[in-house]
Amino acid sequence: MTVALDGGMTADCLADPVTPGTRPWGGEAPRSRRGDILASPVSQTFAAVVLGTAAVAAAVLRGPVGAAAVLAVPALVVPLLLSHRDAVSLLTLFVFALFSVPVSYRLGPAGALAVPIGVGCLACWLRHRAAPRTRLDPAFQPVRAATLVLLWLFTLSFAVAFTRITTPLEIRSAERYLVIATAQSGVTLVAADMIGNRARLDTILRRIVLGATFMAVIGGIQFLTDRDYSSILVPPGMSVGPSPREVIELRSDFRRVAGTAGHPIEFGVVLAMILPLALHYACVTRGQAARVWAWAQVAVIGAAIPTSISRSAVLSFAIGITAFLTVRGYRRILHGLLALALFLFILHEMFPGLLEEIVSLFLGANKDPSVAGRTEDYAAVWELILRRPFLGLGIGTFIPQQYFFLDNQLLGSVLETGVLGTVVLLGWLAVGLSVSRGVRRRARTARDRELGQTLVASILAGFAGFLTFDALGFAIFSGLLFLLVGCAGALWRMTASPETLTPSPQALAATGRS
Repeated sequence: MTVALDGGMTADCLADPVTPGTRPWGGEAPRSRRGDILASPVSQTFAAVVLGTAAVAAAVLRGPVGAAAVLAVPALVVPLLLSHRDAVSLLTLFVFALFSVPVSYRLGPAGALAVPIGVGCLACWLRHRAAPRTRLDPAFQPVRAATLVLLWLFTLSFAVAFTRITTPLEIRSAERYLVIATAQSGVTLVAADMIGNRARLDTILRRIVLGATFMAVIGGIQFLTDRDYSSILVPPGMSVGPSPREVIELRSDFRRVAGTAGHPIEFGVVLAMILPLALHYACVTRGQAARVWAWAQVAVIGAAIPTSISRSAVLSFAIGITAFLTVRGYRRILHGLLALALFLFILHEMFPGLLEEIVSLFLGANKDPSVAGRTEDYAAVWELILRRPFLGLGIGTFIPQQYFFLDNQLLGSVLETGVLGTVVLLGWLAVGLSVSRGVRRRARTARDRELGQTLVASILAGFAGFLTFDALGFAIFSGLLFLLVGCAGALWRMTASPETLTPSPQALAATGRS
């Protein structure tokens, strides 16, 4: 299995004390200064001085890289001091790195910009778990448990790679993917355990929609102008990776664009995953101006999906929208179908032949060389699986340049992590879906129930990509999937009934209970 990611620091790193009359798993709780490493003005000043001094020293010693560090100080410190400095602030930085920086650019040996942010997430989660419990927590958090098992599996798979003769290229790839998988797991854990309340969960999900809107706008510009302006989004100090991406391809007479993603397939599938979230917030937003903005985001994301001209994107779109609409009543389903018909009509009129080209991808699939190439590899895949069926070749070691290209994530997972690793991966996804579905069954408000089903739709849309391309080998897709599963865990925690929560001794003392 290949895993990729794009996505510093937060408080708890923050711990919310429990006071009588509060509901620590749902409502806002006052902040505790204990454990908040950026809470006091002295700590803020000290952090700014240290960062500034380090940046100036780097500028003297490393030339252009140091200059980039100097520019990074106001770009990071000022928003940090103005933000909530909580888990959502950290995850916002991850979302920014995920959607706005082209994935073909690298931050030196750290790789994609989101990787060090994800590692920072894991560090803050460890700090959070090591602190004394000062609030009621679920006795069992399914997403946390499943993610830790998945991380254990990644580590085991890395070790398995050294039980056979490996090439230097395989070793480097395995090391890189273990770091990436660890960073992604940190993102899931921070989201599941450290998002403080329902309002902050809405904040990060809305920012995900905003990030997707931005990427869709870049893709739309590429589609309309046949030029890629995403290179101007690259922060100083980053350089093009060893395999530059093709952001604009041609399929028949149409441009096939990727926005800031690594490939048009990833671009289309990611937008299809986020479209249910955009629709949800457009439906629940209040205020005329806010509603216009929310529906504009829906329109931009929806209009950009066809520009990927991808079977995978259409499949993810169909599954996501179906899951989103089926539980929303006949009236909303009818309105949704009418809106979809109107959208397709407008698309057909503005870009004649585009819909026909997308339909031909399915009708002519048996004659498509890319489909034939995938099925022809199955015999070779089966032979490799039989060599090491239980634990596989090792994470990140199935390198296309050394073996062959395999556009199927499930087969790739079986090859790299074996049957055991694939079962764990699918179990992790099933946990994300089940906790989202569980929220819909037990939540007390329609708002929570609808968000739970929306997360089901988004995760299902992502899972559809497992069957059509090597999904976890793409940075934005995999980072988004890990973040959405973490958000599902956060929503489950916030809507858990009191019977499912076990107070710690510190929490009981804080509330005066015995």
